[in-house]
Amino acid sequence: LSRLGADSRVRVNKLVKPGQNSINSYVEIALQNGRIWSRVLNLVEEDSVFVVEAIGVSTAAKKAAFNVVVNNKKLEIGVFNHAVEVENAGEVETVVTGEKLVVGNGSSKISELGRKEKNEIWITENLQDDREYLVKV
Repeated sequence: LSRLGADSRVRVNKLVKPGQNSINSYVEIALQNGRIWSRVLNLVEEDSVFVVEAIGVSTAAKKAAFNVVVNNKKLEIGVFNHAVEVENAGEVETVVTGEKLVVGNGSSKISELGRKEKNEIWITENLQDDREYLVKV
């Protein structure tokens, strides 16, 4: 499940859904500008994964709720549920619930999400919408 912020631009790089010959699913979205909220639910098969790529950094999840923001060649990935694997310049880091990774100016840093970030309207509304969606399904 993904939601885009206003004025966001994305491209679907790859979309493989389970079919007769495969039970794996693979989705790769390129975020060119703006923000994307993603809620990935239980991709259990080994090769199944949901990927958001932005400015050369790949964020991959099998089960997670996370937000990716691209603004002026700066990238911020906030994780609100479970964990995501982030690959940047050949290095892989795991970002877990309550953490964010900021990439910009040739560096990257993982830190704790602040209260202001956790309480941002975009975040709280997406978490609430996710809860409502999960109750329905």
